[in-house]
Amino acid sequence: MIQFLSVTKSYPAAEENIFAVEDVSFEIEEGEFVFLVGPSGSGKTTLIKMLIREIIPSEGKIFFNDEDITRFKRQQVYMHRRKIGVIFQDFKLIPELNAYENVAFAMEVAGRSEAEIKEHVPYLLDIVGLSNRMHFFPRQLSGGEKQRVAIARAISNNPDLLIADEPTGNLDPESAWDIVQILSKINNWGTTVLMSTHGFDIVNSLHKRVIKMQDGKMVRDVMKGTYEELDDFSLKVMTKASEKTSEVKDETETEIEEKPKENKKKTIKTTLKRKSKKVEVEEDEDADATEEDEALVEEIDEEETEINEEDNKKEKKEDKAEEDEIEEVESADTEDQDVEEQEEEVEEKKETKKKKVTKKEKEIEEEEDKDIEAKILEKIDSDEPIELDEDSKNTKKLLDKAKKTKISKLDLSRKELGALKEGRYETVADLIEAGVDEIKKVKSLTKTNIKNISKEIENFASNS
Repeated sequence: MIQFLSVTKSYPAAEENIFAVEDVSFEIEEGEFVFLVGPSGSGKTTLIKMLIREIIPSEGKIFFNDEDITRFKRQQVYMHRRKIGVIFQDFKLIPELNAYENVAFAMEVAGRSEAEIKEHVPYLLDIVGLSNRMHFFPRQLSGGEKQRVAIARAISNNPDLLIADEPTGNLDPESAWDIVQILSKINNWGTTVLMSTHGFDIVNSLHKRVIKMQDGKMVRDVMKGTYEELDDFSLKVMTKASEKTSEVKDETETEIEEKPKENKKKTIKTTLKRKSKKVEVEEDEDADATEEDEALVEEIDEEETEINEEDNKKEKKEDKAEEDEIEEVESADTEDQDVEEQEEEVEEKKETKKKKVTKKEKEIEEEEDKDIEAKILEKIDSDEPIELDEDSKNTKKLLDKAKKTKISKLDLSRKELGALKEGRYETVADLIEAGVDEIKKVKSLTKTNIKNISKEIENFASNS
């Protein structure tokens, strides 16, 4: 997946070049977890910067997924970086955005849809244990929580490689260990992880591959390695300590497993002892048993009888307790059922009453509608103004509608509409309030026009 072939990065100086990295070669397979260790200034960060094409090597080649990234053009560099997630020591979160928005922003920049963002961001924050902090801003989060957000952001676009540049450097031991556990979990899902660190305890605990840099050169590359190279004595001590811990653990587990077995053995031994005594006595009895033997048999039988009686009493007591419990449950169920039936009955009564009230209100409204319609028809026929009950709910409704309805909405001819507008009639309410007698005063309207207007007012009242 990753290949460094004789990579050198140097910077020109007055007398001679300064080598940040010199003649480094290694390969990292897909799905590996690799620790990059070494003192400050040893070249770890330079390797990471070259891998994400922030800088290019002075000599050598770097391959990522079989492509020579040293020859990439700008567009190719952009596409290359989308395949890599980076976690920084100082988090690099946007302070004006909350945890959710920081992760969403990375996905948005990568061209992900809004639907994908809404679906994936809560899931990513849940992976790093921050589902209850997604709306918190960086200033409201602890150092460990900020780094968790940074991890969620780094894996938001499903990268092939996850680079962690000293992610635990600013954290307390407990938070640091939590972060490493999350990275380990992500690696188990198939993502390649390259972690730069000074945490010797973390490196020694996980036993992953270790690449050590010193003075710009790679001095060690060990599978299942440790932070520092161990001598034979230290290695033996660590191995023995590990074996001892394993033995103690096995002994404890064996003890826990064997305790019930020992208790069971004791019970079986006691029973067998009593049975053997009984068998011996029975054999002696067949061979002219003595009075003493007979007494022993009777004693054993009495003991067994007492035990059986006690067992029977215990069983009866348990049965009685179960029956009482069942009765209590059934009684409680009956009471609940009665309460439910009463509640249902009350609800039914309320519903019936509500229906009656609704029906009555409807009848009253219909009567009011008929009354209003009759009055308007009467007004139209008699040419006299009518006084509607303005407090009536339906009257208000009709008048409100009439005030909002322009006369142009009525089925009138152009001539009729023009004449009414000349008479300053704008709404249907104006026509109703004026009455036919007033409308007749409009000079250009004939009897046929008046009749048609009256009919339209009647239709309006009926349909309202």
